[in-house]
Amino acid sequence: MSLLPPPHTSDTMKQITRQTKNLHLYVSRGCPFAHRALIMRDLHKLDNISVDVVDPVLGDKGWVFSPSKEGCTKDTIYGLDTLRQVYEKVDPGYSGSITVPLLIDTHSNKLVSNESAQIAEMMDGEFDKRVKKSTDFVHKNITLAVYKVGFSKDQTAYNGAIKELFSALKKVEKDLRDSKYLAGDSLTAADVFLYTSIVRFDPVYVQRFKCNVGMIRHNFPWIHLWLRHLYWQVPAFRDTTDFSHIKQLYYDKGPESIIPAGPVPDIEKLEE
Repeated sequence: MSLLPPPHTSDTMKQITRQTKNLHLYVSRGCPFAHRALIMRDLHKLDNISVDVVDPVLGDKGWVFSPSKEGCTKDTIYGLDTLRQVYEKVDPGYSGSITVPLLIDTHSNKLVSNESAQIAEMMDGEFDKRVKKSTDFVHKNITLAVYKVGFSKDQTAYNGAIKELFSALKKVEKDLRDSKYLAGDSLTAADVFLYTSIVRFDPVYVQRFKCNVGMIRHNFPWIHLWLRHLYWQVPAFRDTTDFSHIKQLYYDKGPESIIPAGPVPDIEKLEE
């Protein structure tokens, strides 16, 4: 399962600010990288950026469109069957990974970007130094770190990776004890980047990636409070979070295709 999007942008992106009428976004609701773009789109009310949702399960053909499946859509732009075909349409000869999110310009039929951080920054405006520092920390030490743990090749690698991951979580716990949001008193892209990993932590990463030294709900009270605040009080977070798609994505093949029933609930109420 490959979810890590390589940088691949066109010059078009440099020219686009908030002129969104020709932009279209392809996402998986299960993918934490695509989730960043969905949240940013909702936070900034960029409804003119239309969205298609692929099947959460990665099959032999990669990302496919399954309009009959709950929460999924057809390819409303080109009527194609797979995301690979979309890439070939908007960037003939493309040889990179077929990843989400994918942002295209429907007027020129060109790829704009498939790099989630760049798409988020395009929607949000250029990150200031503090936000950039926080998003970089989260991306390296939490978002990618869970994969480093989950795909460790041996016990030594796992032991080192799990220690680094939980050290990063402890730092974030301290930061959120001292301020309401990750980069200060205001909601920023840093919170968006962190949320898409933390909301998946208890339902998926604890078991699927063996990140079971602790759970957010039991061992990180300030992160847990922050998570519930965003989910229950900021609609852009709750409305773009699909726990069914999240679990389907990660438990997609082999014996691990059995989706665990827990934790129950997927996220606890804010008042608890």
